Amino acid sequence: MQENIRLRQRSNRYEVEESREDREYSSDSVPPKCLTRVNQFPTLGGLAVICSLAYLAFYLGTYLNYRYPKPLNVEDVAKQSNQFIAERAYADLFKLVKLGPRVAGSQINNVVTTRILTNELEAIKAQANSFNNMTIDVSHSSEGYIQFGSNGMVTKFNDLVNIAVKFGPHDDRKKLLVNCHFDSVYMSPGASDDGLNCAVMLEVLRVLSKRTVSMKRDIIFLFNGAEETSMQGSYAFMKTHSWAEDIFAFLNYDSCGAGGKEILFQASTEHPWMVEIYSKFAKHPFASVVGEELFNYGVIPSYTDYQNFRDLGKLPGLDFAHFTNGYVYHTKYDDINLIDRGVYQNTGDNMLALVKAFTDVTDESFVAEKFDGKKLVYYDFCGLVVFYYSQTTNTILNLAIILLIFYNVLQNTFVITEGLKRVEMMKQLALGFAMPLIGIIMALTSVTIIAFEMKYLSRTMSWFTHGFLLLPLYGLPVVICLVLPMLSLTSYKYSSLCWGKQVQMYMNGILLIINLLFLLGTMAGLRMTFLFFVSLITPSIASSALGFFNRQRSVSTWLLVYMLSFIPHIVNTINMSARILNLFIPLMGRFGPSQNPDLFVGMLFSLVFIYIIIFLIPAFLMIAKPFTLLGALLVIHIVSLTAIIFTPIGFPYCNDPLAPTPQRFSVIHTDRVFYELNSLNESQRGDSGFWIVNFDHNRVWTLEDHVLEVRNGSMKRVCGGDAEFLCGLPFLTVGSVHLRGTSNWISADPPKLLGEGTELTSATKTQINKDTVRFTFEVFAPDRASLILSPSKGYQVSAWSFKTGGPKQAFVIDGRSVYFIYYQHGDKWQFWIDVQNIDANHSEPSLDIAVNGHYQDGSHNLADNFKQFLAQFPSWAEVTAWPASYKAYKFSF
Repeated sequence: MQENIRLRQRSNRYEVEESREDREYSSDSVPPKCLTRVNQFPTLGGLAVICSLAYLAFYLGTYLNYRYPKPLNVEDVAKQSNQFIAERAYADLFKLVKLGPRVAGSQINNVVTTRILTNELEAIKAQANSFNNMTIDVSHSSEGYIQFGSNGMVTKFNDLVNIAVKFGPHDDRKKLLVNCHFDSVYMSPGASDDGLNCAVMLEVLRVLSKRTVSMKRDIIFLFNGAEETSMQGSYAFMKTHSWAEDIFAFLNYDSCGAGGKEILFQASTEHPWMVEIYSKFAKHPFASVVGEELFNYGVIPSYTDYQNFRDLGKLPGLDFAHFTNGYVYHTKYDDINLIDRGVYQNTGDNMLALVKAFTDVTDESFVAEKFDGKKLVYYDFCGLVVFYYSQTTNTILNLAIILLIFYNVLQNTFVITEGLKRVEMMKQLALGFAMPLIGIIMALTSVTIIAFEMKYLSRTMSWFTHGFLLLPLYGLPVVICLVLPMLSLTSYKYSSLCWGKQVQMYMNGILLIINLLFLLGTMAGLRMTFLFFVSLITPSIASSALGFFNRQRSVSTWLLVYMLSFIPHIVNTINMSARILNLFIPLMGRFGPSQNPDLFVGMLFSLVFIYIIIFLIPAFLMIAKPFTLLGALLVIHIVSLTAIIFTPIGFPYCNDPLAPTPQRFSVIHTDRVFYELNSLNESQRGDSGFWIVNFDHNRVWTLEDHVLEVRNGSMKRVCGGDAEFLCGLPFLTVGSVHLRGTSNWISADPPKLLGEGTELTSATKTQINKDTVRFTFEVFAPDRASLILSPSKGYQVSAWSFKTGGPKQAFVIDGRSVYFIYYQHGDKWQFWIDVQNIDANHSEPSLDIAVNGHYQDGSHNLADNFKQFLAQFPSWAEVTAWPASYKAYKFSF
């Protein structure tokens, strides 16, 4: 019996026409399966449908990222006395932010901020119910040393302030630690980083203090006063505080943006119970193991206090951070007016629920549960629910979906190519795989070409302020490249399959490509392969259902079900992509001058864009005039590119106070003295000037119309032809050394250095044995200082007086080991180092030592010529400026 469903065009109406045996289209040269076909949608109508669905998916995916709970006000206390009140947290943060920058070791941080916090804590204690005890402890730590295993930098601290509060029954049970830091970087008010979380902790403690039941465990709220100085505050607490031994788990809160939802991005995944508690009790879950893997693989080169609690205390914990609007991170714009009130409520609701849940844990065996070294996979779906399971389970689930997709692809191929010879069937499968793959290669190639075009046209980072420009600049060429190979094959009759069946084969080929990537990621042990799992689980189930009900032969049914099955993938991937781009686009402002940010962001955007739309690309083939559509997309791309190049829309930076996207610079007014060999007093030469540190690819060239010294040629490359070790620059931390080759120098009169001087006041030399010489030094330096030590080739520092467990080089340059010591809150200190000969072929032993003093005491410490120079910078430039002293010595032995 024949079954016919015909599609005819009547008064601009299009219907589906299907036929299993429609002799109207019969031909001896066409296989039977080509007798079933789907006619095409009108160009404008199809485009309208695609754009509407794309906008709907984009809106839904991004809306879920920025959906905050309603912030509660003080008048809500009467009705919701046990709830977090955002307005009170805002008031606490306002008190901190109005102080301005709170640099660790400064009077503002160590005295004023500490007094404000302790006064608030005393007020909470005075009004607390009697069901729980509350102890406030202000501790000062001195003479400590930290050595970072990743970069070898030693930090020495003095007079650190931590405020710890123990709240609960004060019994012998292990305690939960909740941590924030109240210090900020120089010149930043530190509203989000990290005053926000300290204000939230105060309000959580305030709510808990009103409880009419006793806590089952104590909570230690740690307000640490020195995180920005290489996490010295948390280190001092773990090493010196008596409460540190009583902790069973911790929650760490930090920020690299200005608000947004706090994301769980690191977890002690060998302790599954912690993520389990989070998944059950967090009111607004937001978590992804992707962040943890990016940290572990060094893609995000940063650290938090989480590392100290984990490594020093061997404690399980969860690490949270706000990361939205990273443009203002560590700038003067990190102010209270950029944080939505809903952010307070979101973080407060979660923190309050978590501390209650963790302190209710009484089963010690449950707390001790571990995965025996195996890691955990955890993620949320659009911020609605959290999933978590072991990496072993992840591998099993992945392999199940991978095998199911391979089976479905083969089954679909057999059905679609029914009636064709085996060789022809394999040819169709190969074409279905090859055409999308060629499209992907073409797309990524086009992105690379455009990225280098933007570099050579001096239009890099045009998307930095206007992120939407990524779509016409990189997204539209990607769509064109993905569609073109498939469209060419189908339009010019290179395939023996008819239109609808060819579309099905392309879908199979795309699934095969993604599935192979899925398999490779699973074999590599990547936990972020859950992204493939979430995307492919519904299409694999849909394909199995189509096969079970024998509906693969119905092209319209097959396409409709397949398209619908990718809706969860599209919404979730847009949601995840928004998070990724929110993190990495602002990060390009401090990515470094040497890298091409357009290549990085263009590739990142294109990869996530390809992953979002590639499953829908075959739908473009169903449009009546696809080449017309591709031509229109190309015109839009060219017009957008022209606008970016020739109009202000392509300028990367903006000074909008409500949405700033500044270009970052550090300008250090430096006085340099280079001393004679073996001398502390006789200088060989000296100079002074403005050392300009560039943080992004555009460097200082954006300043040509604003800064006279940039325009008139008086500026030079600081390392150009300079034979001095490490260019003779006063590096404060290891992290800035890699910027030396892209820095600039402008000669100027000496800086005004208030306070203590910077110098090596004594040096003695003692022969320990035939291969080792001991140098003993005395250093005088201001609050921020660093020492850079480097023996000549063939020698190494074998021992020193810094209590770090032995010397470790920070890096090697030109065959020489370099050792880096950072000193916070300095004055005068003595140390010794042993230099050992490890290669007798080197006969000219010497030791280079640089003493760098940085005077970060505010604008009153800036010379008039420095202020005049800084006044030339445009409003969209974020300039961090201070004076510094550099003294370079060389000793023979």
